[in-house]
Amino acid sequence: HREAATEQMKMNPRTLSVLLLLAGRFVWHLTVSVVLKVLWAVFLLLLAGLVFAKRHREAATEQMKMNPWTLSVLLLLAGPLGADPDWHVEYPDSFCVVEGSTATIPCSFTHPKVHKVTGAVLRVRRVVWCHNHEFCQRHVYFGYDSSNVRADSRFLYLGDLVRNCTLNITKTVKEDAATYRFRLKTNAEGYAGPKGVIVNVTNGEDVKVRSSVTDNVVKEGGQVTLTCTSACSFHQLDVHWYRNGHALSETGPALHLSNLTNDDTGNYTCSLDSSGQKTSAPWSLVVLEDEEEKSGWRVTVSVVSVLLAVFLLLAGLVFTKRHREAATEQMKMNPWTLSVLLLLAGPLGADPGWYLEYPDSFCVVEGSTATIPCSFTRPAVLRVNRVVWCANHGMCQGTTPNVYDSSNVRADSRFLYLGDLVGNCTLKIIKTEKQDAGTYRFLFKTNGVGYTGPKGIVVTVTNGEDVKVRSSVTDHVVKEGGQVTLTCTSACSFHQLDVHWYRNGHALSETGPALHLSCLTNNNAGDYTCSLDSSGQKPSAAWSLVVLEDEDGEVVKVRSSVTDNVVKEGGQVTLTCTSACSFHQLDVHWYRNGHALSETGPALHLSNLTNDNAGDYTCSLNSSGQNTSAPWSLVVLEDEGFHRSVHLKVAVVKGVVLAVLLLLLAGVVFAKCEANPSQEEKENRQHHALHHGNHQVDGPVESWRTTQGIHHGWSGH
Repeated sequence: HREAATEQMKMNPRTLSVLLLLAGRFVWHLTVSVVLKVLWAVFLLLLAGLVFAKRHREAATEQMKMNPWTLSVLLLLAGPLGADPDWHVEYPDSFCVVEGSTATIPCSFTHPKVHKVTGAVLRVRRVVWCHNHEFCQRHVYFGYDSSNVRADSRFLYLGDLVRNCTLNITKTVKEDAATYRFRLKTNAEGYAGPKGVIVNVTNGEDVKVRSSVTDNVVKEGGQVTLTCTSACSFHQLDVHWYRNGHALSETGPALHLSNLTNDDTGNYTCSLDSSGQKTSAPWSLVVLEDEEEKSGWRVTVSVVSVLLAVFLLLAGLVFTKRHREAATEQMKMNPWTLSVLLLLAGPLGADPGWYLEYPDSFCVVEGSTATIPCSFTRPAVLRVNRVVWCANHGMCQGTTPNVYDSSNVRADSRFLYLGDLVGNCTLKIIKTEKQDAGTYRFLFKTNGVGYTGPKGIVVTVTNGEDVKVRSSVTDHVVKEGGQVTLTCTSACSFHQLDVHWYRNGHALSETGPALHLSCLTNNNAGDYTCSLDSSGQKPSAAWSLVVLEDEDGEVVKVRSSVTDNVVKEGGQVTLTCTSACSFHQLDVHWYRNGHALSETGPALHLSNLTNDNAGDYTCSLNSSGQNTSAPWSLVVLEDEGFHRSVHLKVAVVKGVVLAVLLLLLAGVVFAKCEANPSQEEKENRQHHALHHGNHQVDGPVESWRTTQGIHHGWSGH
């Protein structure tokens, strides 16, 4: 059957494809080395090409175009060799959010423009976010599915169908903690990111309030800065502040209190969500009275009160004694007398319907923005139809040049009115100049009369030279792994200004009056300055930070479960990342020979060791690779017995596979031959059937002779 079997292999490409596929996949899984896999794939491709091209060049070309079996074999062989580089999903490895607050997970994706096989243009038709599933398919709970959007869902998709896949989770609950993945589906195929973003939901109990002062007692007129800290990152959360359980208007990680009075005394807490249900432990502030200033005010008030009482008593006696009736009538009819009495009574009280409130003074750094808070009231029967701000004038009337006038608003003015005609009269001055220093007053006019506050607000413009950096430590030297808080202070109030920080003249991403540095390394050493405007041209004097190296020079260390760095093949070892820094909320990232590993966490377990596991292992407390430990070298010692056992197993498996393939091939060939016998066999069977009835078969010899006779007889014909 040699020629028949050969002909069968040539004529049936489907059988050959199946056999090649089986052989290729078996050997592929048995081969460990990538190089051997590539060589094996190339060999199979060449073999298939030679067989098809030898007798059927044109037919084989057409068959490859039309035959899905051939295309399947080639795609399966080529699949493991590479992946489409145009499919990509990018999001952070982990994300931390406080329960009850909002989490916004940044995400972006790319996909090929056209399909690699059909050439069709790919367009995204559907986007899906799921959690705790590797592929976001089938019966999976979808946090978000663009094909089935729920109006009451807490998962909001902020992205699009082009590149952005950002997800927003509102009112987070404990059950939201999971590994989230994003999947996009086009008009031809879909793709899910191989890694997910781990979302941790904390209860906010680790939130703390830190202070810029060492004691809780501060004198009247002093200042203090409170900073809200947490092990959970909250760069996307507003920090809310409370005094004695009542919410304050200020938000942000730092609360600056200046010109302290007894009203500022109380228990201060902060929360990372607006509900205020999970606040930090309270930090108590006690404002100590200034006895000298208080006694001086008491004396002044007492003297004025006595003089005023004597004046009123004498005036009453004079008018009562000589002009009882006349004085009464005169007071009713004479407007001059009434004016005098009103003038005398003026200092004692004002019309409660007319009122204007703004701070006595306000300080701003040159070149920055000043927002002057202001509010007013007037009798309810009157309506305001014009508002005016002026500088360095007592009444804001006449020919006074106004910085703002609602009846004549200039589009190019640096003075912007942020108020209204009801009760808000806030003024904003942008790009302040030295010439803007002065006393500002507000005037509002109604349909009857106008009113100007008796006092003005003194605006001072400074050049920022008095800005200073204060530290939470007494010395400039801090050990590696330690922490320090720097506070930007100034005689000028800057609660409405952003404070910008710099190290060695380079701007830092952190803003606000307090800069908290933790888990210090030598990279944090340098000269720190702060500025009250974003230009950084007028920074404070430099505060130098020196980070003292740890005794063994390592802040982060790798410890091993074995005493020696040498482990035999097939063995195991556990590496642990330790540090003086707290990292209970941080993922530990592992590296071998400088290349990141997929495993994260404080412990790395390596089992069934081979020579591929050998190398220098390091760990880092963040994904950027900073704060990296010194390398720990692993040497895997070759085990001869282990190798012989592995080689023997591989040889046995290969022999069994080869035998099975040969049996399959032989069975297929013989089955085909039985189903389609050759012409010669058909003739032999026909002759045998014709003469079988005339001959008595007594044994093997007679049967042979009969057969020979038949053959000779036919040959004679």
